[in-house]
Amino acid sequence: MGVWQWVYALLIAISWYQAIDHPRLVIPSIEVISPITSFPLGPETWEIDPWEAKIGHFEYTGWRSGNMVLGGHVEYPDGSAGIFRDLQDLQIGDRIVFWQGLQPTYYRVIETKLVNQTDLTVLYPTPDDRLTLITCDARSYQAETGEYLFRWAVIATLEP
Repeated sequence: MGVWQWVYALLIAISWYQAIDHPRLVIPSIEVISPITSFPLGPETWEIDPWEAKIGHFEYTGWRSGNMVLGGHVEYPDGSAGIFRDLQDLQIGDRIVFWQGLQPTYYRVIETKLVNQTDLTVLYPTPDDRLTLITCDARSYQAETGEYLFRWAVIATLEP
């Protein structure tokens, strides 16, 4: 086992230990391990601190049932990489692990897509239990308006 594999295994072990107190998300294929915070719904949209380093649960979306929506930044205001900088690199079949206490829930990616910033359909409730990850598309950033025109959405369903 190489040095980086050992380091990653250690990070996963730490993540498991910390999962006792806080929900966490682990995405091995893009080396993401993060506690999950809450992104509250404001008067017009979800309120997300531009410097938030954690993955956040979009308030009023499912929590472990229905469509659980989690988001994270692709980059920060200074241009440095955010927690979901590599979200667009997820592939169909990649595993995602949601930890609540000592209980892991396993998901498999079934779809990745680029959606318009105004397309909220990926946030809608669903009859099935799924995990939707969302972040801005860094290539669509418009400096003159400070907006991202597109978002990456990754949809994963529960493993049988």
